[in-house]
Amino acid sequence: MRPFVPALGYAKRAATEMRTSVKISVVTPTYNSERHLVECLESIHAQQGADFEHVVVDGGSQDGTLAILDRYRDRVAQLVSERDDGISDAFNKGIARCCGDVILIVASDDLLLPDALARIVADWGKRGACDVIYGNVLFLDAVNGNAVIRPDRTMGAIWGRQPLKHAAMVVSADAYRRFGAYDKRWRLAMDYELTLRFHLCGASFRYLDAELAAVRPGGASYRNLGRTMREVAQIAEAHGASKLRTRCLLAWKICRIYLRSFVLSSRFAAPATRLYRRVNTRFKPETKQ
Repeated sequence: MRPFVPALGYAKRAATEMRTSVKISVVTPTYNSERHLVECLESIHAQQGADFEHVVVDGGSQDGTLAILDRYRDRVAQLVSERDDGISDAFNKGIARCCGDVILIVASDDLLLPDALARIVADWGKRGACDVIYGNVLFLDAVNGNAVIRPDRTMGAIWGRQPLKHAAMVVSADAYRRFGAYDKRWRLAMDYELTLRFHLCGASFRYLDAELAAVRPGGASYRNLGRTMREVAQIAEAHGASKLRTRCLLAWKICRIYLRSFVLSSRFAAPATRLYRRVNTRFKPETKQ
């Protein structure tokens, strides 16, 4: 099954209308998201120094989500509420409604950090167009303290894990048209599949050393970590990776999950977490915005 290719509103503009500056489309999928939704929306609409639109795709929420969204209708370019076929389908519905040059997906539990969009605009203006611009995320941890998580600088580890942080991953509309959007076959690791497919198709990637988004623990992939890891292995195999290698790597990851669960349930949880963050180069101290 070929990945969905969106008919972007962006595609309706003639090439002569392309601006030297960049317009950003922010997509927020929601489903029974009332708990953190106001904070998410406020973080988006407080952005300055960027030309952006906000597209919200709701999966037919039954809680107070739609009532909250109704209060923001004057600031949301497009709002659709209907049942979807999973997270990938919600992403694709939002992407198809975008009119921006680049698209950023912000989950309803997450936040855009101050000046995130302005940083993207400045990077685009200084270094030019790129298929994928990716930055750092702030991991919100009420127990052990917040921490900045950096992505991998290269794609060297891509056959074993998602090297980027999806919440800080900005994709050009042109890249979605050339390489396709999210594959609905994958229910949890769809961002990994998209990143791997883009990489194999020759997409350009560029690192922006800035904190763009804040993420909370508890997302779908976080809650279903074992299943997510199995999907990563299946995706890698589907794109040509060695089955033996991916299965061995999956077994190692599952062992790490059990080890982590044991450590985090012990009295050594806090010092072990601090030590892990100190020795892991993907973590760095939080910088105040």
